[in-house]
Formats: sequence, C-alpha cells, structure tokens
Amino acid sequence: MSPKQASPEAARDARRATVDAFQTFMHRVQGQRVPAILEIGISMAQVKVLHAVAASESLHASELAQLVGTTPSTISGLVDRLVDHGLLTRLDDPADRRQVRISTTPAGLELLDRFRELNRFLLDSLLDRVPVEQLDVITHAFEILDRAAIKMADDVDPDIVRPARKDPPS
Repeated sequence: MSPKQASPEAARDARRATVDAFQTFMHRVQGQRVPAILEIGISMAQVKVLHAVAASESLHASELAQLVGTTPSTISGLVDRLVDHGLLTRLDDPADRRQVRISTTPAGLELLDRFRELNRFLLDSLLDRVPVEQLDVITHAFEILDRAAIKMADDVDPDIVRPARKDPPS
C-alpha cells in the first residue's frame, strides 16, 4: 500500500470522524436556527414535506408518503395543514381524475426562500468569526463535497441517499 492509500479501516475511521465532526457542528448551528424556525409557525415534519413537494414539482400523496418515509394517513394530515397555511395546493390530476396532485404554492416557495436566506445569513455570520486566512480551506472543502454530491446524484443505489431504517427493538 502506497503512503497516500489508506487501509479500508483507516478510511472508514476517517469518514466516521468527519461525520461525527459534521454532526457536532450541525447540532450547534441548528440550535441557533430554532428561534427563527419556530417563528415561521410550521413543524419540521411540515418543512420536510414542503421541501419534498417543491423538489418534485407535484406528487400524488402516496408518492410523497414514500418519498418522506411515512404513511399516507400521516401525509394526509401534514398536507392538510400545509394547504390550510396556503403553502401547498391540491390539483386534479389530468391523467386520472380520481387522483389529485400536490404542488407548492408561490407562498410555499417564498417560505423555502426564507429558509435559504436564513441559512445564508447564519453561514455568513459563522464565517465572519473564522480567520480570513482559513476561509480558503472551508471553500475548498465545500468544493470537494459538491463534486462528491454530483457523483452521488449519478449513483443508482438509493441506499446511499436513504439508508434502510432499522426497526426499534421490541
């Protein structure tokens, strides 16, 4: 093995340390987002549904339930509340009049933009506390992660994106 090649165990340990560092970082940052998220007035489950619908443009409830990993009855309640908030809408499916498609309203897209702006503001505030001579390291790391995300998007294995759920012990 050449000096630049890590053993499979060393690579696994390095990834695990990176994931642990990222989770610690995200936990700390998300704690700072909570007040702004609570001010918006929808639950995190509803935010997840809103993101899923916006990313797909429109979906049937069964497709949405599968996408977010929940039951159709749970999705129905979440969608009802988001429709009541004016963030999602139900439209007749032209391909099957017995079905409806769920899509994001302009207000829903505007709310997602607010989340993006909140993320941008928090990241900018965080980077303001990093010495300027270290910002290139962070930029380089994001560029590496972006290239990996592109490769992952091309990967056909859905387990990379969504690992199998483990049933809780009985």
